[in-house]
Amino acid sequence: MKIKEYLVPTDNADKMAAIGKQLWDANPDVYNERRRALLDKMLNEEMPDASEKDKERMLYISIYDYWMYGVNLKEEFSFHFTELTHDQKKEYITFRNRFLYTHYLNDEEYAFDLLEDKYNAYLKLREYYLRDIICIEKESDFEDFRSFVEKHPTFVVKPISLGYGWGIHKMTVDPKDDLHDVFRGILAEGDEIQKKHHIKTHTTRFVLEELIDQSDKMGVLHPDSVNVVRLTTIVVGDEVHFFSPRIKMGRHGNFISNVGDDGISVGIDQKTGLVDTNASDEFGYVFEYHPDTKIKFIGFQIPEWNELLSMARKIALSLAPRIRYVGWDMAYTNKGWSILEGNPEGEFSGQFIYKRGEKKMLEDILGWKPSVEYWWEDPVATKLV
Repeated sequence: MKIKEYLVPTDNADKMAAIGKQLWDANPDVYNERRRALLDKMLNEEMPDASEKDKERMLYISIYDYWMYGVNLKEEFSFHFTELTHDQKKEYITFRNRFLYTHYLNDEEYAFDLLEDKYNAYLKLREYYLRDIICIEKESDFEDFRSFVEKHPTFVVKPISLGYGWGIHKMTVDPKDDLHDVFRGILAEGDEIQKKHHIKTHTTRFVLEELIDQSDKMGVLHPDSVNVVRLTTIVVGDEVHFFSPRIKMGRHGNFISNVGDDGISVGIDQKTGLVDTNASDEFGYVFEYHPDTKIKFIGFQIPEWNELLSMARKIALSLAPRIRYVGWDMAYTNKGWSILEGNPEGEFSGQFIYKRGEKKMLEDILGWKPSVEYWWEDPVATKLV
């Protein structure tokens, strides 16, 4: 693949677009029909009122920024990259260059098998989940399914290894339903997920989860979604650092709290557990109050904050040294704090809330920085390019 011969640092948007087009033309295996369809879909979502000419220009600028800094198209907009200089862009931990750091901190294969597989994570850390979870993937799992839905007729369906909230939904089984049909219908959802999101990999493995009994102390923000604290733990030696914590919450009655699925997010002062920013969405809109519940964000107190930090510290140390970086999604229930899930390659989305790059903050904690100039010079960061 030809890359380096084209890349030149510049703050000139026209030059970025020209370089991006050169990279597009020079790498037809990467920018194939399937990739173009996915990028066009995302551009139409991000720029619904723009002309085709402006979308085309933005496409090529995003390709330049992708290879220069590692941002994906979503980050291009959420980080407002078109408004930043080259030196400012270099300070961001991006979709691609984050792998340089997570690979340094984690035994990648072990971390993926344990945490990206939601059921393996549950089996390992069951005491912190505070709810029932089962895994289904084949016909022989039907009796487990039957027992589960008899106890929990309303539950959450999750593909076992996908991110971004893809494929997650709530389901209720009516007593009149044919349970075999429901069971097989869930297993068939993998193909629909593949088509909808233009991804090559899909799964017929799903976890079914008992509904989280969210406390009103967090539900007050938006009662229709589980409003989670993303608490990133980084273990250095025997010390646990908490990096750029935030709350993810839904809106418009949406069950999903993921920012990429119409959710919004606020930053948290890690010393006090007080919200210290207004909310932002992936398009860069800012909200002083929740648009549905009218709750004011700045000054909102996270309940039992010190208890959450203590629990997260204990979990993080139990996984070290093979896993030293995890982005935990934590839910506050009527029984206390509970793991929603752990992400060993979680993205650094706090940067779009605080509107700053956090690369130096992370490297100061680690006392380490990558040796490569571009992310794609490291084979770890190039996976699934």
